[in-house]
Amino acid sequence: MYYRATITNYISSRMGNVISQQTIRQLLYLTPGYTEKASIHSQINRIKDFENLKRFTNSGIFLNLIELLFASVYLIAIFVLGGWIGVIPIVTFIIVILLGIVMRPFHKIRMERATDARNESQQNLLELLKNSDEIRASGMKEHWIQRSKTMSAKSIYAGYQQTNYA
Repeated sequence: MYYRATITNYISSRMGNVISQQTIRQLLYLTPGYTEKASIHSQINRIKDFENLKRFTNSGIFLNLIELLFASVYLIAIFVLGGWIGVIPIVTFIIVILLGIVMRPFHKIRMERATDARNESQQNLLELLKNSDEIRASGMKEHWIQRSKTMSAKSIYAGYQQTNYA
């Protein structure tokens, strides 16, 4: 288990690092005409696409895909050592897949909520950055700080609910 955890953690971390470096490298090599013509929103969306790929390589789904190799080794060992008792993990796997299919609509709803909350938080951040001079001049700094805290907390909580439900 130690070696399995070490290998999967290394692969995940390495892929996240490579994706981050390649994202920055690609952004630096873009022609000025390509970046100047694009709106800030579209540039942020491009960066978020790369970040989503990086987030996937550090997610549990990716690690589980890597661990399928180790699971097949365990399954073969169970069949070799125990004979037909190796059918039990296969039946359990089928039950887990069926539960996943049943829970998918609920997960989709939570994922949409988390995405909406994240988008609200990012829109608030963009608005804050665009209007920072006006906000300071009007004396609404504390209001915007509180608004940012609220949006951030809402986004974090929606993400928490997405990943932790039974």
